[in-house]
Amino acid sequence: MEELIQKIDELINKISANSVPLWLSIIGIFVPILISLLVLWQGYRQNRRNIELQQQITNSEEKLQKEISAKETKVQMHGDFLKIYDDFCIAQSVIGKAKDNIPNIFFNPNIALPWTNDLINANNGVCQAMNRARLLLPTCDKVFLDVLKTVFEKYRELTSKVIDYINTGAAEFYRNQTWNKITQTYNIGYGDYMALANNPIACQDFMKLYSNKETDLLNDMIKELLPLFEYENFDIHFEKYLRIDD
Repeated sequence: MEELIQKIDELINKISANSVPLWLSIIGIFVPILISLLVLWQGYRQNRRNIELQQQITNSEEKLQKEISAKETKVQMHGDFLKIYDDFCIAQSVIGKAKDNIPNIFFNPNIALPWTNDLINANNGVCQAMNRARLLLPTCDKVFLDVLKTVFEKYRELTSKVIDYINTGAAEFYRNQTWNKITQTYNIGYGDYMALANNPIACQDFMKLYSNKETDLLNDMIKELLPLFEYENFDIHFEKYLRIDD
């Protein structure tokens, strides 16, 4: 701007000093002014364009970051719900082995103990999965939460009954009574599970004699639980949280 003023002053001095025609003097004064104004206007426009471009870049980066964050959240949520599903499936697998088979499990402590440990671990897994579900599920999906809660409560009740059956000594009491009868009837040494397994008739009688109201109750509880894991009662509720084709 100072340079422009200086040029104007110079032109005025020249006009005063010589006999340049007035119209030419006017052109000589205003053309540099117009050019300078045009340069200023173009600079202003370019600056505005740079600011708008910078804003567009910032908006695009923010949008991209939001999209990435949303995808990461979706992936994390998918993993969380998959873990809930897996924990419940493990629990289903444990009791599935014992369907109509409780006497066959508890007649031998070498079978009963590992299965009971698996049951307790599965129950702990379901408990943790239930806690995660309470935190993650939206309040509008109360039906799904109630489904999980029902399975969890019944599984916890079954686990408690199994632990009571062992801790009260009932499992061992019925086992001893059964062995006494089998030993007298089939002349098989007490606790000789190998000889018992090699005698199908004795083994069948052992299971019948070992069955009691408590093993029947455990069988009934498992029969009541397993249908709750069927697709239309259980898996279908996970679809909207686990499907990745949407």
